[in-house]
Amino acid sequence: MQDVLESVWSEHQAVTFQRIALVEDAIGQLITGGLKEAEREQARRAAHMLAGSVGMFGFERSSQAARALEAALEAGQTPGPQEAAILREHVTAMRTEGLEPSRA
Repeated sequence: MQDVLESVWSEHQAVTFQRIALVEDAIGQLITGGLKEAEREQARRAAHMLAGSVGMFGFERSSQAARALEAALEAGQTPGPQEAAILREHVTAMRTEGLEPSRA
């Protein structure tokens, strides 16, 4: 079963990293107030897909971070300094978790 999971992850890893980059870029633009509506919606959908897909592979921290980012993108409001720091932490959480399937 672990081999199957690793194989599926291998196939989806590139698109997962693309989605993370898209969300990360959008969050940066949201923080500066320069995020256009179409880009916001695209990033919100990417965050939604990330929340489900990385959760399926056992990356719970990244899944929770993606859900929080999805909510921020859905709200679409320019965050204050404290909220901006939290959003950056969520992006960092996805990057630092490693997104490698657990070896349980």
